[in-house]
Amino acid sequence: MNILFVLHGFPPEVRGGGTERSVEALTRAMVERGHRVTVLCGSLEVGSVDTVVETDYAGIRVLRVHRDDL
Repeated sequence: MNILFVLHGFPPEVRGGGTERSVEALTRAMVERGHRVTVLCGSLEVGSVDTVVETDYAGIRVLRVHRDDL
């Protein structure tokens, strides 16, 4: 199954909050069960307006949207 999570931040860039920790645990468990998981989140890094950077975090596809107004 393909699963998408959308939230404001995600590890390893953001580690502190409850939302990030909860979604990280859920995504890891879903990947272990064979699901394809993507996280769409914001980024703390300044970049060109609406730049999207794709990375892999522990088998989880992460799409980070960069902004220039931080």
